[in-house]
Amino acid sequence: LSTFLILVWFKGGHFYGGGDVGLPTYNPMRIFQIARYVWWEAIAPGFLIPHVITSITLYFFLSLLQFFGLGPVGIQSILFFTLLFLMGFGMYLLTLSIIGKDKKIYATLAGLFYMFNPYMMTQIWHRFVHTSFLFAASMPFLILFWRLWIKSGNYLYLLYFLLVNIVSSYMF
Repeated sequence: LSTFLILVWFKGGHFYGGGDVGLPTYNPMRIFQIARYVWWEAIAPGFLIPHVITSITLYFFLSLLQFFGLGPVGIQSILFFTLLFLMGFGMYLLTLSIIGKDKKIYATLAGLFYMFNPYMMTQIWHRFVHTSFLFAASMPFLILFWRLWIKSGNYLYLLYFLLVNIVSSYMF
């Protein structure tokens, strides 16, 4: 389903942009070079931006895609595919862990509903804020690993929880 959506959205080769965050997938290497420091020298005589440091993991990933030769539309389509897939798959896994592994149809419906419910479409995707995209994609995994850690006491689940937080730190 994520592949179908991406093929429909990007069939004309159009690039999507938002007013709040600009075009982060247009030249991610440049944004990564600027954002990796708390003090932005690009704005003379410098400007302190401590909250941008959370975007480092996202821009590093996008910079790798640009390094391998993908253009802005390709980078954006891979990012959106990844986010949509993780939203649906994360909710699928979370639902299976709550209601039982034998109820896969309900888990599939939960994953689809999480991707396409009206709130997600109007307040997350329509507003086009990348931090919200990452938050929506990582939230089911955060809840899943937290629940598993609390339920079992296995610190491996806590490590998974923390890794999701690090990889998705831009959501903060």
